[in-house]
Amino acid sequence: MISHRKKPSTVTASIDTARAKLNPQQPIFCWQHQARKALKAGSQYPAKQIDRYFTSTRLAVVQPTEKRLVLSLPDMPPEILRMCTITQVPAWIVSADGVATQLRLPQTLGSTVSGEVDQANRRVTLETSGNRRLTLAAWWDAGWGKVRVRVDGTEVPHRVDRASGQHLLVFDVPTGSHRVQLAP
Repeated sequence: MISHRKKPSTVTASIDTARAKLNPQQPIFCWQHQARKALKAGSQYPAKQIDRYFTSTRLAVVQPTEKRLVLSLPDMPPEILRMCTITQVPAWIVSADGVATQLRLPQTLGSTVSGEVDQANRRVTLETSGNRRLTLAAWWDAGWGKVRVRVDGTEVPHRVDRASGQHLLVFDVPTGSHRVQLAP
């Protein structure tokens, strides 16, 4: 999205959930990637920003109304792209073979993660596949309490990342197909 207003403002967008094939029983995850300002010809970004297209990445977890998903995009700067990715997969690839990804997507470079949230049983179940070592960030409702991350039944270490505005668990998954479970 691009705001054509003169000042930063909140922009609202809505999506038909049926046309988007969104399951109203599952949470919807909307990543908002704020692009950096374009430079004038002949200018150069500082060294620490040269490979970073996005200045911020925020995650909103929303539930649709009966027929529409309404998204609020706060502080949209004028004339600068904000890219939104919407998914119902509760995990995203944050690096593949040790190389960080710029977008939070459930598939990249031939690797995928799929899964769902079981709110009634406080559990997130994922499946991964691909020919790369992955670092995943998976959503976890902090109100569900302490969590264990298991890959193919074996508990693996994880860290909590709140930089996106949500409670994400970050952990590594080896190359190949694996079943991952997050549960108390």
